[in-house]
Amino acid sequence: MKILFFVLAFITTGLSYGQDLSWDKLTPAQQEWLSQMQKNWDNLPPESRERLRKQADRFAAMTQEERAAIKARFNRWQSLSPERKAELREAFKRYQKLSSDEKKRVKKRLKWFKNLPEEDRQALREKWKSLSPDERKQMREKFRNMSPEQRKKIRENMMNKSRN
Repeated sequence: MKILFFVLAFITTGLSYGQDLSWDKLTPAQQEWLSQMQKNWDNLPPESRERLRKQADRFAAMTQEERAAIKARFNRWQSLSPERKAELREAFKRYQKLSSDEKKRVKKRLKWFKNLPEEDRQALREKWKSLSPDERKQMREKFRNMSPEQRKKIRENMMNKSRN
């Protein structure tokens, strides 16, 4: 589980980078959470050390339920193919480059999707998988150029079609 911090440090970006931290400057609690990293600590770049330190602090402050959720996400991540991990890393990099308004729109859509019944989500996933890469690209462009009302209408139509 402690290796989780190592993986998270390299798949997350955008956290503030701090000064160079030696192992001795970490608190005992941080050292405990990062114990698997001790041998390689001196070889890590300063920004990675700072991210790991902050993650150790956050993890230590979490409830058991929050820790269990992180462990489940980590296990899902570990089960992904290298190709899928690369795709997700690229998607995250693209997300980080979005404006705050675009990020809000993405979060809103994700919330909408997560609130759908599981059968509707699965139907949409299947529909998306059935499209060619060019069709997916065209659909993304089309959606980007639509008004919110138009997007809502399209989603409703897609849901109606997927239920039939």
